[in-house]
Amino acid sequence: MTPTIYIATRLFWNHRADVDGLIHDFAVNFFGPASQEMEKYLILMDSALRDADFHTGCSYDFPFIYNNEIMKKADGYLKNAEKLVKGTKYTERVAIFRLSYDYLATFLSMLEHRNSFEFVSAKKDLEKLQDIQQTAFKYEPKMFSEKAATSYMKRFFSPCVEQGYEKVTGKNVFVAGLPDEWDFLIDPESLGEELGYYRTGRIGGNWIKIKTKTFSWSDQGLRYYKGDAWYRTSVIIPETFKGKKIFIWFGGVDELAKVWINGNLIGTSHGRPFVPFEFEATDFVQFGKENFVSVKIVNKRLNELGTGGITAPVMFYAQQD
Repeated sequence: MTPTIYIATRLFWNHRADVDGLIHDFAVNFFGPASQEMEKYLILMDSALRDADFHTGCSYDFPFIYNNEIMKKADGYLKNAEKLVKGTKYTERVAIFRLSYDYLATFLSMLEHRNSFEFVSAKKDLEKLQDIQQTAFKYEPKMFSEKAATSYMKRFFSPCVEQGYEKVTGKNVFVAGLPDEWDFLIDPESLGEELGYYRTGRIGGNWIKIKTKTFSWSDQGLRYYKGDAWYRTSVIIPETFKGKKIFIWFGGVDELAKVWINGNLIGTSHGRPFVPFEFEATDFVQFGKENFVSVKIVNKRLNELGTGGITAPVMFYAQQD
């Protein structure tokens, strides 16, 4: 919240005050010899959020708001600031912002590893995030709400990472990851099943390409569309997995999914948004051949997230003997 509360308080007294001047004043008095570097850091991170043309809540857009270029610059400013305040009373003040940066950087790393099906690395990132949370909770006042931070992570991100890790380790093995980009078509009249959108092979129509695990459908032109929509893609299941139990696993959707493989309905999800689910697909996949996956999403709840559709990785995994 720093320097937000400071600036807001000053604006209460004078709503015409120069905000840039207030930021400069805060940096000089709070960071001492590191004021220039930290002022650049504050302006950089604030501008990235202010100027971003992304609209999904729940931090799903953070990888695009705080892209690699932004994060590299921010890290450079912090490193310069840390050198300037070394051995002074300002060291701990810069350290607070370093902790905040590390939390964001680790969160971005977790999403990147998750979306690449690198769940072992994603789980390490998740554990690091939890460690940073515990450090942040020790500050007085706390850097952020303990209840909100832990429940937020458990609600939206931990289940996907933790279950994904279970599906590729121990007695389970990764088989094939489905792509980020799928064929997509909205179905506002709920006619897709009658029209056979689930059938195998290539079908015609006004399908477009849309991303799943990286962008929400809100950021791809649909904004707050509520209703039915369809996703289609294909994947090859290697013959080396023939004879093993094969499962298709979804890291999360918003909010209910009905799934077909090669034209066969294999199940309907529990309807809890962002909570992973899976179906056994052994009897429906063709080994060594192209397999068609069709998903009907029903999204009708209005909320501030602005997500909708497939919101996390989708993969096939096998149970080892």
